[in-house]
Amino acid sequence: MQKAIIFDLDGTLANIENRRAYLTNNPKDWDGFFRDIIHDKPNQPVITLYKIIANDKNHKMIIVSGRPDKYKNESMAWLKKHGISYDFLYMRKHGDRRADYLIKREILNGIIAEGIEVTLTIDDRNSVVQMWREHGITCLQCADGDF
Repeated sequence: MQKAIIFDLDGTLANIENRRAYLTNNPKDWDGFFRDIIHDKPNQPVITLYKIIANDKNHKMIIVSGRPDKYKNESMAWLKKHGISYDFLYMRKHGDRRADYLIKREILNGIIAEGIEVTLTIDDRNSVVQMWREHGITCLQCADGDF
């Protein structure tokens, strides 16, 4: 069975402090939040960890993001700009407004169905971290993500 490690994008690989203000209003301005993703700064400690693990070549490197897939090109450009190679990139289907943990649980189930064992995840969002752990997956929480 292939083994994989999952990294989140926003708040994990990418520093989103420049975009957090869009989430302070009610309702949250998700379009504004995603508009400038190409300008995110890298979260260098997490990217360093990612590259160390990826260099080992014993795991598939998977990025699972709650970003809508209409931002896939921008996301791929950002990852390339910061030297982050990956085996799979999964994103939220356009128009799907369910909570991140539901989206990511569905993606996880698909990964498992492909015969891939997820051995570790790195994420920031509390509800998603809890979901990974409920599935028996070790999750390193890189920041407090209660939004």
